[in-house]
Amino acid sequence: MQYQAYLCSNSRMSDHIWQLETAFWTADPDEARHALDPHCLMAFPPPAGIVSGDQIISSMRAAPRWHTVVMVDKYLHQPAVDLVVLAYFVSARRNSGGAYTAYCTSTYRQNQSGWKLIQHQQTPT
Repeated sequence: MQYQAYLCSNSRMSDHIWQLETAFWTADPDEARHALDPHCLMAFPPPAGIVSGDQIISSMRAAPRWHTVVMVDKYLHQPAVDLVVLAYFVSARRNSGGAYTAYCTSTYRQNQSGWKLIQHQQTPT
């Protein structure tokens, strides 16, 4: 099977997806919930590990939100009309801590109510 990836040529949609991704880092958990698929899976470094569904919002509520988030080396591929895969390097900072850097991936699927995050993974550097 040959993999075919399409770079997204729709800049408006691309901007919207990156805004959703940034909101998962900075927004209030209840605001971010609207773009979260109920079966989303996320993988974080310990102690969080793998979280899914309502655990994601609970873990967002338990942790201070990120104050500054800078995403670079950003890639957006659209392997299907209703699927977008992001990859990027992030440098983030909370009000009460040092810098956190990681390589990240996220996958969004579009349904009748919009784009929903279905997967997110972080590899700290």
